[in-house]
Amino acid sequence: MSKLRINRIIVTSLLLVLTFIFTEVNALNYDTLDSRIYQNNSIINISNKMDSITRERFKDKYLTDIGELSYKGLTVNQYKEIENFANNTLEANSNISDEQKLEKFYNFIVDKFYYYSTPEKIGTLSSNKKYDNPYYLLTEEYNKYGKIRARNNGYVSMLLALVRTQGIPSRIVGGYYNEEARNEDIIWGADVKTGAVNHIWVQVYVDGKWIMLDPVADSYNTYDDATEEYHNSSEEHVLTYFNPDVSTLSKTHITFATYSGIKNYKYVANRSERSKLLSFLNYKYNGVTNGKRINSLYDTSNSNSWFSSSDSSSRVNNSGYVTDIYWPSWKSLKGNLYLNGFSKLNCLSVRNNKIQGLSLTGAPLLKTVNVSDNSIKKVVVKGSKKLEFLKTTGNPSTYIDYNFKNAARRAVVKADSGGTVAVRYTKSNGKYYHTLMAKANSGYRFQGWYRGNTLVSKSATYKFKNSRSFTYTAKFIKKNTKTYIKVSISRQKLWYYKKGRLKYSSNVVTGLRNEHDTPRGTFTIQGKMRKVYLIGEDYKTYVNYWMPFNGPYGLHDATWRSYFGGTIYKYNGSHGCVNLPYKTAKYLYNHVPVGTVVKIVK
Repeated sequence: MSKLRINRIIVTSLLLVLTFIFTEVNALNYDTLDSRIYQNNSIINISNKMDSITRERFKDKYLTDIGELSYKGLTVNQYKEIENFANNTLEANSNISDEQKLEKFYNFIVDKFYYYSTPEKIGTLSSNKKYDNPYYLLTEEYNKYGKIRARNNGYVSMLLALVRTQGIPSRIVGGYYNEEARNEDIIWGADVKTGAVNHIWVQVYVDGKWIMLDPVADSYNTYDDATEEYHNSSEEHVLTYFNPDVSTLSKTHITFATYSGIKNYKYVANRSERSKLLSFLNYKYNGVTNGKRINSLYDTSNSNSWFSSSDSSSRVNNSGYVTDIYWPSWKSLKGNLYLNGFSKLNCLSVRNNKIQGLSLTGAPLLKTVNVSDNSIKKVVVKGSKKLEFLKTTGNPSTYIDYNFKNAARRAVVKADSGGTVAVRYTKSNGKYYHTLMAKANSGYRFQGWYRGNTLVSKSATYKFKNSRSFTYTAKFIKKNTKTYIKVSISRQKLWYYKKGRLKYSSNVVTGLRNEHDTPRGTFTIQGKMRKVYLIGEDYKTYVNYWMPFNGPYGLHDATWRSYFGGTIYKYNGSHGCVNLPYKTAKYLYNHVPVGTVVKIVK
């Protein structure tokens, strides 16, 4: 974190900033930063009316809600130690105003803290990053030296801890801080564009509004690591950053994110959303909850742990409403995900898991839903006015219901018995593209997409542009699962099916048309014989494989023929039998049992 009086500037960061300055400095002078000043002003006054849940959240005396800091929070005994210190600092005077209490705590930090950018080097504070923990700063640093060496996190955590002992709501603010702004009316703009956070400070809620406090910016004390010396400030305390006006604040501070927007911190304050998330997260199978599968540090009381520890995409807004959920893939998350009424939700992504049910209604800001490759049988995404992407592929869904085009249009995609359906919906350049996908279950085949009784498409994947409501049904029919031989006279082809699966196909020659036509109908293989003579009125023919199906008519090899199929049967057909290539006759003889059905069709 930055420090106003530290004379160490990291070369790499300086080069990045200077590169930006030389191209943008003229456009970023103080007079043209009205939007940033206005932003700071609005953030100072944001949430001036807090409900009871929000108030309690910002009074968390154990600091378990501080996701920015490195330690996990205070124990009961540690909190008591800090509370006693705070009361002693106030000299047991409970009659003074909240603002007077703040000033006493603020002055303590400005007086006794010494900025040290690498406090982890301190031997007594090296383990578990205690240099950010206010309890250890008081009991080890302050008790031993009467001074506290700390970085920015230590200043902030101490101020929060002291303030909250008095039941005063406080929170962290993150943004960009300009060390040079004390002498220049320019805010260096490299981080203005990216929104990067290089500094944190504190907001406190008093007299019905949030005020800014930045003890780091007002502290002139430093610790020199090279000489191991404490350098006291000779400056008079003017408390420039104790509730500064907007003009003063905006010269040095640009607020990019309020509490919960810093890094990955996500505090879910809305009771309904908490309840529904916990219902899913606490679902347990094989002895492990979904919450633990998502984050090994999952804790029902700490909503920062409800998302992946390595994920920066899941977000909660400053009012404690969930805006984005990206749960990790391949975690075997299971159960029903019912997120109805998530009024600020923009995105839900939970792919490649085992979720069984999904319902997302009453989410008007929802833009993206990706629940592909789960176990969801029914998908409902309704009431979403801004939906631009929906992907449900890889689920055994039989019913999908979603709104599109400002929630004025409804799409219903369902499967008849025998298969499943999936949807990929995208909005691009104001056009609405729907891709419907059908998949037949075992023993069925896809028949077509129907709108009512009207066939729309025979393709299992049907893509179209549509901005009107529609209902499409994927219909399936049972496959023939029997074992049989089918011969088509018009196509001069034979197919052998075993339990509904095609096992063999071949060209054939049937009876000479109009003279010795092969009889049509359904028959059965009556027997099988090897190396026999077929004898008629005007012929005696030797065959290797003979399989009669209707008296003198049967299937047999015809080694005297060089070609099969086509139109040969019209001018050089058989005497009514089905002539086969030697290889085909041998295969059928060895694989087709006596009694197998033979269908001769046109």
